[in-house]
Amino acid sequence: MTQTQTQAVYPVPLHDPDLYLPNNGQTKFNPRPVDVDHLYRDPDTDLPVHLIATRLPASHNPRDTHWRLAWSVGTNTLGHPVERQIHLVPSYSSPSYSSSTSIPPGPFLTNWGALTRSNTGAADRERHSKSVTLTVMSLAERRRLEAIAAATPVRKPDGAWNSQDWLVTVIEACVQHGLVTRQQFSAAIEEISSV
Repeated sequence: MTQTQTQAVYPVPLHDPDLYLPNNGQTKFNPRPVDVDHLYRDPDTDLPVHLIATRLPASHNPRDTHWRLAWSVGTNTLGHPVERQIHLVPSYSSPSYSSSTSIPPGPFLTNWGALTRSNTGAADRERHSKSVTLTVMSLAERRRLEAIAAATPVRKPDGAWNSQDWLVTVIEACVQHGLVTRQQFSAAIEEISSV
């Protein structure tokens, strides 16, 4: 589904271009992360969708944790879990880069849509992570979730807004579209917010 088709299905309010990144932060200068969805297809079965917070080892501030939605789609040949993930990917814009992209110099976040990734560093990250089950979704519901996430814009860096705010917006839209209950949303956010 293209970005235009996604927005037709899940319209989001028009956003001030001074506050939001063009094209969700995707540019020709920051390549799309590795995505192995062609090797590990999302199965046509109900699966738990988890809200995961990963804390950086050097930080103890809950606002610094990186949030993602994920569900398991298999195990790779090395025995590592493979996940379908929805989250913002950190990127960096140099001054020369920003002059040709309208993205300010410095770090920013990019919405690449759902990605299928091998969780090779899972053991180390799990020491600094917490996972809660948000809900259980069918394949059709997960595809609707992916469409909502793809249509959710990314703010320009402002020193306050981060991946947590974006994911709350995505889950809130899921509540509005009947994919997640208000109770599931509130319980998951409350449990994950202290990581």
